[in-house]
Amino acid sequence: LPEPKLVTIVYGDDSGGANPGARAVPPSTADPTSEFLIESDPTGDAPSPIADSPLVNLKGGLATELVFTNVAFVFPTTGSGGPYVIEARDVYGNASEMRADQWLALSSSSGTGVFSATDGGPEITSVLMPLGSSTVSFYYRDTVPGTPELTASASSQTWGEAVQSQVVNPGPPAQLVLSPDGATLTAGEFL
Repeated sequence: LPEPKLVTIVYGDDSGGANPGARAVPPSTADPTSEFLIESDPTGDAPSPIADSPLVNLKGGLATELVFTNVAFVFPTTGSGGPYVIEARDVYGNASEMRADQWLALSSSSGTGVFSATDGGPEITSVLMPLGSSTVSFYYRDTVPGTPELTASASSQTWGEAVQSQVVNPGPPAQLVLSPDGATLTAGEFL
């Protein structure tokens, strides 16, 4: 620069000021290799670097919502869906690591659905998203066909809940029942 200049960088400043092109734009995704190039262009001819670009490890902010990252599962009443993956995200949609252990309550709109930590495992009603993690997984099974809505919510938090509908199809036939009981049919006859 031709003379010493005081350059103030205000992260995310939208006020415009004397040089609206000088504002920093908040990142939309976390990126461990992001770099900031600090330049000044007082004459409008060509920007001049005024500092080496520091390497910055951008991490997601505080969690504001939970989302399912898996596609909805379709499975029979004799099977299960999963693994389901819940991710905590910040306001920009970045993965947000837990600052402390966080229990997530699991619920289904079906009264016959069962959650488990492993495929076919014992029933659970909540899962732990541990400190430093941004995801947690589980499985779901149901014995009644339908489209149950699964919900994961963070106890004592104001985060948006993760909600996803599943499709539970009837399983294969288990038996053939003739009705009325004791009916006798001759080949070619109908009831």
